[in-house]
Amino acid sequence: MSATFEPAGNRSTQTFEVESMGDQPVAVQLHLVSRQVALDGTETNPDAEDDFLIYPPQILLRPGQSQTVRVSWVGDANPKQELAYRLITEQVPIDLEQQTVQTNGISVKINTVFRYVGSLFITPRGAAPQLSIGAATHHQSKERTDQLAVTVENRGTAHQLLKALKLTVTAIDQSGRRLPNATVQLSEEQLQAIRGENLLAGHSRLFFIPWPEQLPVGPVEVVIEPAAPSL
Repeated sequence: MSATFEPAGNRSTQTFEVESMGDQPVAVQLHLVSRQVALDGTETNPDAEDDFLIYPPQILLRPGQSQTVRVSWVGDANPKQELAYRLITEQVPIDLEQQTVQTNGISVKINTVFRYVGSLFITPRGAAPQLSIGAATHHQSKERTDQLAVTVENRGTAHQLLKALKLTVTAIDQSGRRLPNATVQLSEEQLQAIRGENLLAGHSRLFFIPWPEQLPVGPVEVVIEPAAPSL
């Protein structure tokens, strides 16, 4: 689930439907956390309860029952760039769904709980991504294979899904001059490590790509741009 809010106006509040698909009653709670993604893709989630109002934050659902939940943004009404959050819907582990099994004459209670995580974006008007290459260097993996270590930066004000991209790699000499007949465009297969990743506004990610066989190992220049639309 992904939803985009505006920081002010009608679209600063949205509603979501929570439905029980099981055959037992469940207690559910909802809360929000912010998203910070490190260079290696590790995500941390500081609490963000002060930025939102959720009503109701806790619900009890009978089998087949649904409940509308209202989420309102009450944070900065004029952020400089898009803000990214996670909406977490999780079951409260209470006795409603406990099962008791016998193990060697001992009673063991089992709780089965679920946890759903969605994406929320607070997007100011006019926000847009802007991708660039921060660095591109040779890297040797633990298996001693040659890789291209590429740092992709989003200097824009909105997130960008990394799909339908074109990466062009050119070998250069030590002075930065391009070598003749030493330019390749990476294939979809070579871009597997990048494809589908979500680069948040103001964030950078480091990706490791197999070194292009057509190029000598050494300094390179990398250009990233949207792929041409297919006809």
